[in-house]
Amino acid sequence: TVKYIKKFKNRLKYAHLKDFREALPEDESVAQRIVSLFSGKTPLDEIIKALIENDVYAAYVEQDTAPNYPDSLEEMKKSIDALKIKGWIK
Repeated sequence: TVKYIKKFKNRLKYAHLKDFREALPEDESVAQRIVSLFSGKTPLDEIIKALIENDVYAAYVEQDTAPNYPDSLEEMKKSIDALKIKGWIK
């Protein structure tokens, strides 16, 4: 992902952040694996650093599904809180 951020830096102005956990079982759909930011396996610190270094204007967080959680808005709050704890946003 960082490779593509650098490759397309002149065309990339906005990014959409998501995090995914491993598939359990292996045939589980991608949508079922979406988790709040920094709860999965996506190297988000590396990605966000590359976005900043390559002048990406904004990165959006969307918690479009939370199949294993009763409240997707709570999952969104977890993502925002994690970004704050990591120091990426205030």
